[in-house]
Amino acid sequence: MKKSVLPILSAALLLSLTGCGGTSAVKIGILQLVTATPLNRVESSFESTMKDSEFARGNKIEFDLQNPEANDATMTTMASLLAEESDIVLTIATNSTLAVKNAIDKGDNDIPLVFSAVTNAVDSGIVSTNDAGRKENITGVSDKGDGTAPFMDELIAGFSSLASHKIGLIYNSTESNSVQQIAEAKAEISAKGWEYEEKTVTKDSEIETVCNSLSAPVLYYPTDNLLVSNKAIVSKVAKEKGIVVATSDPSTAETDALVARGVDYSDIGVVAAEVVERILSGAKASDIAVKVPSGRLVVNETLAEEWGVALPEALISEADSVL
Repeated sequence: MKKSVLPILSAALLLSLTGCGGTSAVKIGILQLVTATPLNRVESSFESTMKDSEFARGNKIEFDLQNPEANDATMTTMASLLAEESDIVLTIATNSTLAVKNAIDKGDNDIPLVFSAVTNAVDSGIVSTNDAGRKENITGVSDKGDGTAPFMDELIAGFSSLASHKIGLIYNSTESNSVQQIAEAKAEISAKGWEYEEKTVTKDSEIETVCNSLSAPVLYYPTDNLLVSNKAIVSKVAKEKGIVVATSDPSTAETDALVARGVDYSDIGVVAAEVVERILSGAKASDIAVKVPSGRLVVNETLAEEWGVALPEALISEADSVL
């Protein structure tokens, strides 16, 4: 039978409330899929929020951050260690979440799992429902935001004056979150009577060639860890070709995209910390609904001028942030 860590956590909390102060730290394992700006922001804001939390004022917290840099074998090993040695685990991205979930399922330590930066936890097989009362000892924070379809609507409406009504779609076909977002994008583009030009990559060495092969005047990629990690390559080609880069990661619009709609990943880390604090204070992960922060529209007008690309006034006026 799997052992549960929740009684241990409750005892640690009781000691802090009675003024005794526990001597052993609550160990929070963190498995971050890869080094990428959005995921880095989740991890950083999560740790800082936890350190400033009410729980941290009465309990010692120890963080164990592991990053396999998207290497599956390394990730499996790290996931197993975190599942065995942590009181609770935060995962950042879909594949790292699946790795820890599998490790917990195979082990005997039934610890809570809190995921973050996962687009669709149900379709990915992480949880059976986003609602509270699920059977799994899992909850988390999605990066789905407002969804991909509304963003496609904004792009199509904004760039309707273009001669070519086509949007280029590029993504890593091995990232399930990317596959889901692209499927939503394709359906909406087709529904609006536009065309899409679909290209896939599986490693960074393919990105420049694939980007150069696109003929569409607008290029979109989702919250794809491979592409976000190599965003400078995408923007280099786009600048040379004079095309618009749109993405679902707002942080990419600060340096390497002209338009973005999505969730602020720092906010995801903050919300994830709030969820973890609730669990450490006695709540069950299964009783906490999956959180879905709202997205925001970011337009980089300064970068567009550098690239020699004209952005539609409609997008600029609707943007939550204009850089």
